[in-house]
Amino acid sequence: MIGMILKDIIQIRNKWIKWKNLLLVISVLTATTFLLRQDGWIVTVFLMFILINSVQSLFISDGKDRWLAYLLTVPENLSRIILSRYLVALAICVAGLLINVVFLFIVNVFLFNLGIVKVGIITICIFMISIIYTLFILPFLYAFNQNGLTLGVITLFTCILILLKFTKIRTYISKIVLSSNIYNLSIIAVVFVLIIVGVSYVISYLILKTLED
Repeated sequence: MIGMILKDIIQIRNKWIKWKNLLLVISVLTATTFLLRQDGWIVTVFLMFILINSVQSLFISDGKDRWLAYLLTVPENLSRIILSRYLVALAICVAGLLINVVFLFIVNVFLFNLGIVKVGIITICIFMISIIYTLFILPFLYAFNQNGLTLGVITLFTCILILLKFTKIRTYISKIVLSSNIYNLSIIAVVFVLIIVGVSYVISYLILKTLED
């Protein structure tokens, strides 16, 4: 499994660790910081999603090289195959989180005083959203390869719009947030993410099992 993880990390590294990409990211972050000032952190959200969406390139590469088809012919546990890709996706989220933390620290210390509480809330919210988004699209990538990202994003936003339009989910969330302290909210968030992890992993396993059969 370590070999599969290293393969994915090297592919992602070769995709992003290039001078033109690094200069572009630094330029965009600098420009938006001075244009949007204290709201410049919003651009880190888009950067996080761009990083996560690079997981799609791994599935595209697997399709071209028939890597997944090869893995299904060797005595490798399906759970380990899926777990390796999920760990890589998590590592990408963590990398995005670190970029976000460094950016917010620089902004908070040297440019605009956002406040430690606001920085913490922004960081946690972005990380939680990135994890949920990643867990949602991974099964789509397993099922539809390069088309999975598009279908996953469309499905995700459709579900959000339906929930907002036809349910009282905003009211329920507001009540939970207002009636709970930070400790309880943290527990609720962790449990919620763990449930999504389980559902996402099981769906991916069943999809890969179908491909194997």
